[in-house]
Amino acid sequence: LIIGPGLGRDLTITKTVSLILERAIAFNMPLVIDGDGINIIVQQPQIIQGYKKVILTPNLNEYRRLCTVILNIDSLLDLNQLPSIKQLSQAIGNVTIVRKGNIDIISNGLDEMECNFSGSFRRCGGQGDVLAGVLGTFI
Repeated sequence: LIIGPGLGRDLTITKTVSLILERAIAFNMPLVIDGDGINIIVQQPQIIQGYKKVILTPNLNEYRRLCTVILNIDSLLDLNQLPSIKQLSQAIGNVTIVRKGNIDIISNGLDEMECNFSGSFRRCGGQGDVLAGVLGTFI
C-alpha cells in the first residue's frame, strides 16, 4: 500500500488515512509512505512505531520534520547537523527510511547505505512519487 503521493493535507483525509494505516498494519500489509503521508507520521509517529514492513521516503525537509518530532531536536538545525538516518530509524523501531537527496541514504536502523548514482541533473516534481511506486511494486 502506497500512502502519500497527491494526498493533500485536508483534516478529514488525514484522519481517514490514519485509520487506513492502522488497519493496514493490523493486516500486516507492507507500506510505502511518501509526501503528505509523511506529514501524518510527523503528527502521529506511534502509528508505525516498530512496524518493520514500512518504508518512509522523506526528502530533506520531511526528514527534518521527522527528526524534530521523533528525536526532539531543534527544527532550525542546519541540514548537515541533523541526526543520522540510522538514529531516526532506530528511534521509530528500525523502520526502513530512504532519505532522498543529491545522495540518497537508506537505513533500517541496523545498516546504512548510500546511493550516489548520477541521474538527471534536473530534478522535477513527481520523481518521489515514482520512487514510491517502484518501492511499492517490490515490497
